Order: sequence, then structure tokens, then C-alpha cells
Amino acid sequence: MTTMDLLFEQRLTNNTALASHLISIAVRECFEANLRKSGIEFPLIFTILPLVFHSQTAESLATKKRPGVLIKALSENREIPLGLQERMEGFAELTLEALSLGFSANLFYLDVNGTMEIVPGEDSGMDFVHPQIKTASNAAKRVGQSFSELGLEQICIYLNIRF
Repeated sequence: MTTMDLLFEQRLTNNTALASHLISIAVRECFEANLRKSGIEFPLIFTILPLVFHSQTAESLATKKRPGVLIKALSENREIPLGLQERMEGFAELTLEALSLGFSANLFYLDVNGTMEIVPGEDSGMDFVHPQIKTASNAAKRVGQSFSELGLEQICIYLNIRF
């Protein structure tokens, strides 16, 4: 496992554009895995950044393949849910800022017809070479895939979170 440079991690987790991009990756992956029929339920958006910005969790998720990404990651690393609720609360402001930016940039939309889901818009066109950002991007893809496979209630149980 690689360890993140603390200053880099601080810059990484305070970057609204990157956060918006990672959310858009998860949304797009979920939408594509759902055969373009549904996106990510709105409350689950608040789990994306705490999962992909946590280095051990991101590394666990990034290396898994479908189906059962989340289940595989949890069986390998049972510590994923530890502190996730607190991290979700800590990332709430950044998540809201990233959502605002993403809505403004048309990266994703709120589908108000039905279940209040976030669906993809335009591709951000962003590409990164730094290994930690690539890991976070791959983890965001796996989060989106996981959200396409499991319902809100199952995810809450597996990750020990509540809304």
C-alpha cells in the first residue's frame, strides 16, 4: 500500500473541482451500469468523497472488479465502514460545493422526476497523471458500479451509515 503525502492529501481533499469530477465519474459509472436508466440516489452522493479520499478505502475499491465490488472490498478490508459516518459529515460541505460546481458545469443533473437521482451530464474532460488521483478516480468508478448493484438500504447496512 502506498501512503499519501499529508500535504498532497490536504490539497487533494480541499479541491472542489476534483471533488466534482470524482462525483461525476461515480454518477456516470452507475448510470452506464444501470443501462442508462437510473443514476445515484441523492443521499448516496454524500458517501462518494469520504470513500474515494480515504487512501486505504480508495486502494481497496480501485483494485476490485464487477460484480460485487463493494462486497469484495469489505471482505478484504473490514475497516472501510469505520469512521465513515463521521467522514461523511466532515465532507458534507465539500460535497455540496462540488455538487454546486458540477450542476453549474453540467457535469450532472438532479433528476427530480421520481426518485431524486443524480444523472450524468457532460464529461469533464479532466485527466490526471498523479497516482493518488488515478486511484481516487478508479475508486470513484467502483463506487458508481457498486451503487448500481445495491439498493440504498443495503449500502447503508454494509457501510454502517445513516442519513
